[in-house]
Amino acid sequence: MMKKFVITGPSCSGKSSLISELKKRGFYVVNEVAANYILEQKAKGVEKPWLVPSFQSVVLRLHLDEEEKIPPDTGVVFIDRGVPDILTFFKYRKQKIPKELAKRVAELKRYDKVFALSQLPFFKTENYRVEKDAAESRNIFEMIRKEYESDGYALINVPSVSVDDRVKFVLENIG
Repeated sequence: MMKKFVITGPSCSGKSSLISELKKRGFYVVNEVAANYILEQKAKGVEKPWLVPSFQSVVLRLHLDEEEKIPPDTGVVFIDRGVPDILTFFKYRKQKIPKELAKRVAELKRYDKVFALSQLPFFKTENYRVEKDAAESRNIFEMIRKEYESDGYALINVPSVSVDDRVKFVLENIG
């Protein structure tokens, strides 16, 4: 039986590093789709793709596609940001979720657990970062946390320790 675990947190919390290490250890992972999409759009000359009105819908569709591609016989899956993260960005941008995407979200199988990382003591304004600074990132994550909680999830706070220790913590808490 497949178990799906979300790794969430504000920008610069180490989500991608944790996901990458879990993948190296043989786990099936779903990488965050927004960063790649932003970089693709920037390569096409779109300076701030996250401000394009269709951006959130495209990211949600891409994410749902990735979750649907998970082979059914996969035992454990780690997902870099879940659907509630993306839904929060719709709210943050004051946008409505298109009906066809809302239907796909409603049909989505729930996650088994959600692991929340804390922001690390630095903030890199990467080429794909939608937040202007650490404060905005923390504010958006508080909205994300509330979205998960309103969906009935109790977030498991991952300590701000080394990547190896975070992996150990997560693996000890997936049972």
